[in-house]
Amino acid sequence: MEIMIDYEKCTPCPELKCVDTCPWGVFQVGPDKKPRVLDAASCSRCGICENLCPTKAIKVKRKDFSST
Repeated sequence: MEIMIDYEKCTPCPELKCVDTCPWGVFQVGPDKKPRVLDAASCSRCGICENLCPTKAIKVKRKDFSST
């Protein structure tokens, strides 16, 4: 699994919703006041961060288990 943050789209919201609402503490605030992935292994792929990001800068890439 991979958590991608598009920093060109990310204009830090005052609440830093992704940092404050992640139940598993995946994010932390970076020195530029933008979110950074602290612990991707703890991510449950719930999608809260994707849904709450006002600029849609966060994407959680989920593994595709379908056969080809």
